[in-house]
Amino acid sequence: MGMKKLPTTLLHWGAAALLAVCLSAAGCAWNQPFPVLRGEPLTCAGMTYRVLGTTWAHKLEVGGQTVVPTHNFLLVRVEVTNAGVADLPAMWLPQVWLIDEHKEVFPPSPLTERLEGGLRGSPDAWKPTETLTGTLVYDVPQVLYWLQPEGCPRLGLGNWWPERFGD
Repeated sequence: MGMKKLPTTLLHWGAAALLAVCLSAAGCAWNQPFPVLRGEPLTCAGMTYRVLGTTWAHKLEVGGQTVVPTHNFLLVRVEVTNAGVADLPAMWLPQVWLIDEHKEVFPPSPLTERLEGGLRGSPDAWKPTETLTGTLVYDVPQVLYWLQPEGCPRLGLGNWWPERFGD
């Protein structure tokens, strides 16, 4: 009877070990975001992203005028580094979307480019290791969100900031 339990026990230990390796490698499909916290780098698709901070605003000053959002402004201060080996075109920037718990996707507001300190592309070719820093603006309801950079795997495949912004 002890011999019959041994293969089952080994199977359970083997499955547990495989799960641990799978989770540590972050290459397995999973229903929860992969743990990359605010301030920690996230590298995917030849870019490295780092969230420096977030804040909510009920109005913004843009070009000397007060702009009131439809919902609320969520301001996300980020660093984006060209982690590839080639230059990127001038003024090119990857998209970074917000995604809520219902998987609804929100693009940055056009105000991002008009806001002083808003994240903009480099006026020249964007060299490898060059970093741009700025603020992304989203006009969204005041709930919790994840950030989803362009080219990074979608929900369930990791590379999300699990720190839900907006709390």
